[in-house]
Amino acid sequence: MTNPASPSRPRRWGLIIPWAIAGLIVLGWCGYWFALRTAVLTALNDWSQTQAQATGQQGFAAATIGGFPLRLEARLTQAALVDPRGGYEAQTPLALVAINPVNPQHVIVSFPEPIVYALEGGSPRQMTGDRVETSVRLEGDRLARVSFAGEGLRMAPPTAGPEEGLRFITLGVHVRPDARNAADWQVAIQGAGVRLAGPVEAFEAFGQEISALTLGVVITKAEALTDADAPDPLELWRQAGGEARLEAAEITWGPATATGDGVIRLDASRRLEGSLNVRPTDTRAFLDAVAGGGDNPLTAILAQSLEISTVTLTAQDGVLSWQADTPLGVIAPQPLRALGPVYEAASSSGP
Repeated sequence: MTNPASPSRPRRWGLIIPWAIAGLIVLGWCGYWFALRTAVLTALNDWSQTQAQATGQQGFAAATIGGFPLRLEARLTQAALVDPRGGYEAQTPLALVAINPVNPQHVIVSFPEPIVYALEGGSPRQMTGDRVETSVRLEGDRLARVSFAGEGLRMAPPTAGPEEGLRFITLGVHVRPDARNAADWQVAIQGAGVRLAGPVEAFEAFGQEISALTLGVVITKAEALTDADAPDPLELWRQAGGEARLEAAEITWGPATATGDGVIRLDASRRLEGSLNVRPTDTRAFLDAVAGGGDNPLTAILAQSLEISTVTLTAQDGVLSWQADTPLGVIAPQPLRALGPVYEAASSSGP
């Protein structure tokens, strides 16, 4: 005699097993999320204490983590980032650190409140924007990509008026190792609607509006810039023979649009050294802006309607000069400033 209930058992197991598996997945995910939360909070506290020991300034006043179950976000109040070597410091009332639980090596830090920062002990400046965030991607222990994105971005002294300072409608900066040489960095910069804080020395006639800017730069010997033990990484990079190689550029600045390429270094006095080749798409508009009227030698060139396809900007011995692909000679030399102080300890060391 057969048991009449036996045919229903497979059906019941067919219902129970999927729910049991789903329950185990949920429990596993909850355990993973809370373990990740603990690891993140521990890492943030360790970083804050390490910075406090080196600089006297903690990384944040308080940290709370939420977002369960689909995301993980840390809220850092009174956040600060300080360089132990005195190269920079930045503070903001609130920073949001978002971590993708599926890929914890992707971190996005956003700044809904103003950032007050200073470089090399200089005067404080303030950065604000409708969107200000940094994205960091790692592959194991190696950096895969760092990106900065800003919308409605403004950088100016804290006391400046709303129309003062450097402004961008959009700005994107992306840094990643160069696939051709892991010791080098690729830097891509895209900006739109750029309003400069003031006229640029030697380029005053172009005005203060850059409607579009695209740059592709390779920084060689970039590992020197990341040496945490170096008193002056920029000087270490210079001594190692580092260069900034401009491989692609396109800019629409005032009346002129141009493309370009070139190589820039730093000399022993930390002044720019090298050359940039600029190819204007509208020669007359470009030269007219460069000449700016008056007794500039280019005024005579405009009168002769000479065709110029390339203008080379050369920086040497602290002087910026122009040279075109016609026999113009050197035009309007301009002095160049040093990029920050040279530290004795760094300048006396070898590469």
